[in-house]
Amino acid sequence: MNTAKWFRSVYEHTTLPAIYTTGFIIGLGANVWGLKSLLQKWKILGHINVFLLNLGIANFLFLPTLPFFATYYFMGNKWIFGEGFCKITRFCFNLNLYGSIGFLTCISVYRYLAIVHPMKVMGRITVTHSVAISVVVWLLVECGVERAVSMGCSYTEERRHRTLLWDEDNARESGTHWGFVVIVSVYFTVNKCAALH
Repeated sequence: MNTAKWFRSVYEHTTLPAIYTTGFIIGLGANVWGLKSLLQKWKILGHINVFLLNLGIANFLFLPTLPFFATYYFMGNKWIFGEGFCKITRFCFNLNLYGSIGFLTCISVYRYLAIVHPMKVMGRITVTHSVAISVVVWLLVECGVERAVSMGCSYTEERRHRTLLWDEDNARESGTHWGFVVIVSVYFTVNKCAALH
């Protein structure tokens, strides 16, 4: 085995499981603490709270899948939990990925508007706007997630009796461009809402 393959093997089967396990433990604690703090200071933070809450929800949906990803890599890229659960973990992964992109974009655009155009947006951006934009983000995320999950987990002849968590051939076809679509759509939706009021 050459050095590059050895390092990749160590990375995939030792380092990744450790990172996923650590991420699960720290992420669970940090998200509980963050959402608790958010709920305690709900009125102080204002309309950004809606996006922070949705970001926390997206993270909470993903965190329980991390131990399963750790097991997958620890066992040498063998998915032992069946095709149905493979689809659930892919759904949660993509939901978190695209949801995080969308809600972080919303927070960034709102902060930009508040800093660069404070007089234009003062009193115009409300919690109702934030909720409406959040609904749009979730709808866009659902479009991207549905496409990725519909590809399913596959079986191939040379890998018979083995469920693949993410088939590389399917990765190219799965519509991974949806992250870009979410970012652009959220950006223009937030700007349009701010400009209309």
